[in-house]
Formats: sequence, C-alpha cells, structure tokens
Amino acid sequence: MSDKEYRVDFKCPACGEDGNKVEEVLTHVHQYSEVDFLGASGGTVAADYGAVSYDGDTAEVESYRCAHCCENLVDEQGVIVSDEAALLEWLKKRNMITEINSDEET
Repeated sequence: MSDKEYRVDFKCPACGEDGNKVEEVLTHVHQYSEVDFLGASGGTVAADYGAVSYDGDTAEVESYRCAHCCENLVDEQGVIVSDEAALLEWLKKRNMITEINSDEET
C-alpha cells in the first residue's frame, strides 16, 4: 500500500492567476469562532478571532473553486468537482500537482 502527499500548483483556467489556492466550499455546516479581542478605531469595531471550528457531522462539499475569482472547477463532462478524489484527478490531468512524499509499506 502506498501513502502519497501532493503539493498543489494551481493555476486557474478561468482567470489565469498563478499561485492561487483552491477553496473548498461547504454546505450544511455550522461554523463558529472564538472572539479573542475587540478593537475600536474611529467608529469601526473589529474582532480578532482565535480558533475556527465547525460541526462537520452534516457538512457536505458543494464544490472546489479558485480562491481568486471564485470560478468552480468543472470536469470534462461539465460536472462541478465536489469530492477529494475528483479534485485529485482534475489536478493530475492538468499537471497542477507535484508528489512530495511516497512511503511504501512492504
């Protein structure tokens, strides 16, 4: 059995931005954050958040998309990429991943 890790080298096919991140968009999720500090300046109040957590029991991946332009990743059949296996295949077909670790068990 083989364990592999990959570095994502994403370049958005829609906006062409290089070096951006792929975002995972979740639905049916309850996200909560700890408020560590509040700051006020000139009538504006801003919170500084600590740990971000979510209740993942009902969470579902809706899509993966470009973090820059928010364009959803779509496969050759026009289906929105919405699971990790499909994301890996999508990135492989476009040469947007590099294997960084491979440990073989014997």
